[in-house]
Amino acid sequence: MQRTEVLAAIERYKDGERPYKFVSPNWHLVGEEGAAYPLKYVYAMAIELDPLRTHTDVAKLAAIRAGFEINNVSKIYVRSSIGTSFWWVNQKQTHRAEYPGGYIWSPKTKKISPLMRVT
Repeated sequence: MQRTEVLAAIERYKDGERPYKFVSPNWHLVGEEGAAYPLKYVYAMAIELDPLRTHTDVAKLAAIRAGFEINNVSKIYVRSSIGTSFWWVNQKQTHRAEYPGGYIWSPKTKKISPLMRVT
């Protein structure tokens, strides 16, 4: 499966095309704009095969090989072809400068105590 085939299937899905029976999926493919689409459904549309005739693991592998991120909403699991790593950071005032710059920043001291532990 080529990336272009997946992108075409995503466009068809966004346009409302639903050629197969639809069930609520756990696995999603993350499109280029960051939106999530049902992985197995988009995979089936890309290869023109009924989703019941393929396995989710096959769709996951094909999506990763095509360079897409996938996630499992039941496990909050993220994976990509480049092995993305991430962690959660709650930012306050500094996020407006950090986000466009592609970085996060944390002070070494707090207002109320002299040191802040950073691990």
